[in-house]
Amino acid sequence: PYGVFRSAQRAAAAGAGVMGGTAGADVAMIGVACAALFAKNVVTGGSFAIARGKAGVRAPEDSIWGPMLWPTQKAPQSFAERPPASKEAAIALARWNRVNQNNLEAEPFGLLLAMAASLVNAQASEGVVEAKSIAVAVGVFTAARIAHNVCYAAGLGPLRTLSFSVGMWSCVFLSYVCVAGAIKIL
Repeated sequence: PYGVFRSAQRAAAAGAGVMGGTAGADVAMIGVACAALFAKNVVTGGSFAIARGKAGVRAPEDSIWGPMLWPTQKAPQSFAERPPASKEAAIALARWNRVNQNNLEAEPFGLLLAMAASLVNAQASEGVVEAKSIAVAVGVFTAARIAHNVCYAAGLGPLRTLSFSVGMWSCVFLSYVCVAGAIKIL
């Protein structure tokens, strides 16, 4: 998919002459963002799985992993055999569940906006912004999403809100590029 995406962008940029010295900076940053957010989601998913195990809410078929991961606990064979989770484990589980859900809600839209902004900007006559500006917005979005996860996991509400807002404003900028570019194309 990257090759097709890059070929379409090069063809559009060659016709419009808009990419200049920053050719591909936006596409490269989108690739880095995808890899960084994937790695972050692997860590988040693992933390969520550990929290589920500590809270005793893993699926019965996962009981084989309990003794290996938590040797001091007997792995229950069914939901009915599970003792109630400690308050701390239940709080941690709820927090990691919210972190995981938030990732699934926010990041796909940000990355789709980044790809759309890059393509539309390349096809718009003379572009809307420099490709480097899109790359910066994608980098800011990625850093903000990583900071958001860290703040969410640590329970740092005000910093979590700030990092969410920074990521959202990056998406507002990318949306502007999409709409302004589409108007130029049409």
